[in-house]
Amino acid sequence: MKVAQSLKHAIVIVLIIFSLAVQIQYPALADSQSVDDIFFKGLTDRSYAAWNTHDPDTVAAFYFNDPDLVVYDATPLKYQGWQEFKSGIQTHLFEKLNRFELIAHDDLHATRNGDLVWVTFTYHLSAALKNGQPVEAEGRQTDLWQQHGGKWLIVHEHTSAPVSL
Repeated sequence: MKVAQSLKHAIVIVLIIFSLAVQIQYPALADSQSVDDIFFKGLTDRSYAAWNTHDPDTVAAFYFNDPDLVVYDATPLKYQGWQEFKSGIQTHLFEKLNRFELIAHDDLHATRNGDLVWVTFTYHLSAALKNGQPVEAEGRQTDLWQQHGGKWLIVHEHTSAPVSL
């Protein structure tokens, strides 16, 4: 009887410690963010850090290097496949800008369906053209992430900015 009582106390203590550890590990959960929101916000921040290097090969680590990759971007309208995307971002972004920085806002939301997760969020672009003219813009983005070889990769991306008509 005494062993059963001690075992019950031990289980209660372990559950309390586990509960506290989860709250410390994931404090944002209290703010109605899911574990996926937190995980994919970190992954998005790392992908944006790669973008901020201005090196398409560094960016490549976050994308499905495949001819079926589709990216809808501000310019041009659409890229089909990683090679076209890589060439396009070099031509349309990195060669035209002296400075380029993307910052994802904290409004990211992730939705999972099996091994596919889509995330939506807004971001800020801070850049400077080769002539020194600053560019500051807000945008919105949807990324579809899928696991390939145990690694989460972007298999589709759609980015846009608000337009005044």
